[in-house]
Amino acid sequence: MEILPQGGQGVDVWDAFAMAECQSLRGFKHVYLAPGIPPKLLNAALRTYLVLQPDELLLAVVDPSGGMSPRKGLALTTRRLYWWDSTGSPAPAAGGEPGSRQKRRGQARAAAYQNLSPRVSQRDTSAPKLELVPGLEVNLGRRSCELVEALVKFLQTMGSAARGDFSRQLSPDALISTNSRLFEVAQETALARAGQGELRSFGRAILAATPRLVVTPLVALVCVVVYVAMVVSGVSAFDPDPEALVDWGANFGPRVVLDHQAWRLVAGMFLHVGFLHILFNMWCLLSAGPLVERLFGNVAFAAIYLLAGIGGSIASLGAHPQMVSVGASGAIFGLFGALLGFLVVHRNAIPASVLKPLRKSAVGFVVYNMIIGAMVPMIDMAAHLGGLATGFVCGLLLQRPLPVEPSVASALRRIGMAVTIAAGLVLASNFVARHVEGELRSAERVASSQKAADSFNHLLDQISPALTDYDDSNAVVNRLFPRQRLSKSDVQAKAKTLQELISRAHANLEKLQQIKVEHPTLKKMVEFVTRAQEEQLGALDALKRYLDEPDEQLITGPGGYVAHSEAASKNTKSFLEQHDAFIKDNGLTPQAR
Repeated sequence: MEILPQGGQGVDVWDAFAMAECQSLRGFKHVYLAPGIPPKLLNAALRTYLVLQPDELLLAVVDPSGGMSPRKGLALTTRRLYWWDSTGSPAPAAGGEPGSRQKRRGQARAAAYQNLSPRVSQRDTSAPKLELVPGLEVNLGRRSCELVEALVKFLQTMGSAARGDFSRQLSPDALISTNSRLFEVAQETALARAGQGELRSFGRAILAATPRLVVTPLVALVCVVVYVAMVVSGVSAFDPDPEALVDWGANFGPRVVLDHQAWRLVAGMFLHVGFLHILFNMWCLLSAGPLVERLFGNVAFAAIYLLAGIGGSIASLGAHPQMVSVGASGAIFGLFGALLGFLVVHRNAIPASVLKPLRKSAVGFVVYNMIIGAMVPMIDMAAHLGGLATGFVCGLLLQRPLPVEPSVASALRRIGMAVTIAAGLVLASNFVARHVEGELRSAERVASSQKAADSFNHLLDQISPALTDYDDSNAVVNRLFPRQRLSKSDVQAKAKTLQELISRAHANLEKLQQIKVEHPTLKKMVEFVTRAQEEQLGALDALKRYLDEPDEQLITGPGGYVAHSEAASKNTKSFLEQHDAFIKDNGLTPQAR
């Protein structure tokens, strides 16, 4: 039924009635009445569950999540209720309702008011649910009791009126006051319907351009498989050791530049520092990857991901060559950079309702992560910026128009551009490698010297007590048993001291034999000291035998006291030579022994 109020413009009485009834929801938190629904909230609803039909006007959007999750919202029109059903419950008997969708889990739903029998489900009074039909509930969150009751009342009134009990009449004054607002609602609905058409048209275009997602799930799968393999091999699931990451292929300057392992620039993209790291990166990848892959195509998307990841690795190498760097974040930043590059080229080809949220989400992601990266020192900002810049260049050069019109010339152009970008990255990596090589070699020398000093000091800590015992015993032997004027009476007079020296030499030899070192020069030092101690013990044993058998050969013969003493002195001299050579070769400061 239509009447003609002021101005001669027709006003549908049902629409006016529905809008007047919807005013009962005014004042509730998270209820937005038309006209004046926030564009961001409206676009979110249109992208998820709201599919406006030609015979209805949009009255309100209910958003209990505060914009965080549009799939928890409701939309009210003059004819229907729209919502997202994630429960898998049977849909209301809509009787071919045009807004209804296929019955499957996680689905946009719509139902005409006459098909609803709403009530408040009281099973949980702290979080009441809106029951639309028996067995089908919508959860509007905690502390929503009054809102649920108001919605039930509105839906019951609209249902009764739609089923024929439309006995209420609007007064002329109410109709006149509703008239201007109703036309504003109609205008907002028309804009929303146009935006919906643009969204659906854009969705069809990118779906036709890239029917199947291949690279995004494959990359995610590879990252997860590599992470699981690392954990199974014994690497910590939450705090892996940097050396373990290097062993698995992390981006590490000395290995990339000095050992010429350039493959690490790619391998590091598939490694992660623990569970939280891979969880966040995979969430970002699976959020942004599908859209970017559909915009650019499977092959171009793979090229963008790899090139941006390599660009991030090169930037990380140049900024901090001695840091172990892993993760997919450089490549993921490249995806957002590619999206920004695409939007620069196609800012006039993409509908405003699509372009604005895309641009806002891309810029928001980049800015947010830049702020977080500046606050958290362990985040590799250089890799993020390098990936972002490389991805932006890829987005400019590898983009394709929508709708896609396949052609050999376009394919060859994009291949050529990808090869050009790859060549540029090769040149950039060579430049960075030359730039950091001197720093890395200097650091390597310092590290090698430090490692040598640590090994040397560790050896001295082990060997010093044995050297002290050897020197003390050697001094006593040289004083009590002079080699050139030794007689049997001299030896007999000092037999007790001789036995004590022999016992001490045996104990000291056991100490020396337990010392373990890896460095070849340090190992030789230990060998010379051990031989010197063995020769000293041999000299003492010769003196002991001389007491029992007064044969001068035990003193001056080939295996006698003098020969063993001279051999001990020779090995001691060789030890000191190795000691001084090691200090000189490794640039160490001599220490008094």
